[in-house]
Amino acid sequence: MEPLSLAWFRNGNGPGATRRAILVTSWVDHSVSIAMSSDIQSRPGWVMNKFSKIGSQEQQLKWAWIWFRQLAGFHSRDANAVWQFTADDVIAYLRSRRDQGVPAWKRMKIIEGLMTFRHHVQRQSLDDLRPLKSKMREIILLERRRDQGAATIDDVPGVIDPREPDAIQLFRKAARAEGLAFSTEKAYVRKLKAFMAERHLKCLADFDSVTDRDVEDHLSTMAVDGNVAASTQNQAFHALLKFFTLVLKRDMGRIEAIRATNGNFVPTVLDEQEVAQVVGGTRGVYRVIALLLYGCGMRISEALKLRVKDIDFANRQIEIRDSKFEKSRLVPMPESLVADLERWVDARRMLHEHDLAEGTASVYLPFAL
Repeated sequence: MEPLSLAWFRNGNGPGATRRAILVTSWVDHSVSIAMSSDIQSRPGWVMNKFSKIGSQEQQLKWAWIWFRQLAGFHSRDANAVWQFTADDVIAYLRSRRDQGVPAWKRMKIIEGLMTFRHHVQRQSLDDLRPLKSKMREIILLERRRDQGAATIDDVPGVIDPREPDAIQLFRKAARAEGLAFSTEKAYVRKLKAFMAERHLKCLADFDSVTDRDVEDHLSTMAVDGNVAASTQNQAFHALLKFFTLVLKRDMGRIEAIRATNGNFVPTVLDEQEVAQVVGGTRGVYRVIALLLYGCGMRISEALKLRVKDIDFANRQIEIRDSKFEKSRLVPMPESLVADLERWVDARRMLHEHDLAEGTASVYLPFAL
């Protein structure tokens, strides 16, 4: 395999050209947005037709019929709208799908599809199916905690454990109102819990006696006895600072703790031949990820979060969404990576078409609009 050439980044396709393209695109998009805004003001009815999702009801009815046919087949009944299935029929089918390893979020799709069929096709009441949907929500939450490795309810986004100390609950609410990322919230809560455990604080009222001296001693202990990295101590400082600002509504005071220090770290930089040897030792998806990291300058988390819609073969660019600091950007796609990406996208498309044929094609997007 030929090593990736740095000349690709120095010619007209390099970062400089990309920045120029982005500037031009931004100017064009700005002009289009101005034209559209004036057009929207003059034709408000056009807006609803333009931005409404096309065929959404037809898609729902299509899937409703799919799930109804599978339910009827499971119970050895004719797949016609005359059969009035009951909640017990649905429960028996859902249990069989559970035993086959179908996740809870997909079983929720089955319930929603059958409710759509009951309402739009059979014109019958949904009262007996609504409890099934409520129960399935609870099962989805439990499975999500298990699959994501959540040891406690603290690790579930959007859920605040009422059994936590009131100080922690208020801190979580304030952090979310502030717009902090969930990963930042979890890290700050861990640091606050460590501070409360060291100072034997049980509730918010106990913080009335906490002063800047307590914070200073805690941070110094981390550096001296804990031998933590400077970044860990800085994170604890900012967590306590946020808590004082957002929850206690008072100044933390001047902190002069002993600073944690890191030794001088000299990074190892691989040359092109060494990089080619590393990439040459990978196969399949791991090779694609390695080429994305090297050829596009991505972080490992950015490469793992890529979706098919983010890859633009026509313009030879990849869109990275909601990366560090909630920022998005465009990166050029190296020519040496096009064939691998096209092959991988084709494999995903074939898998999707197979799932469509089986009636199991669906995607779990809990926080999507």
